[in-house]
Amino acid sequence: MEKQLKKRYFNYLVSHYGRMSDSAVRRLLENSLLRLVSANIYPADVLEKVVEDMIEEGHSISKILAHVDMLDIENRI
Repeated sequence: MEKQLKKRYFNYLVSHYGRMSDSAVRRLLENSLLRLVSANIYPADVLEKVVEDMIEEGHSISKILAHVDMLDIENRI
């Protein structure tokens, strides 16, 4: 995926998830993380550390989910 398209899609995801309830976004995040782990794309401990670090850095849960989704999309292509 080209860089400009990735950025546009990422911004769309952040906006989309930002309109959802916090509990819905957290549920989607858990499902996305499980999908990446079950597909043997990334180990669970690595993903957990990335999410923890992003939370500590002040990223919104919507932005974290968008990042995780981008990892999932890139690994499916």
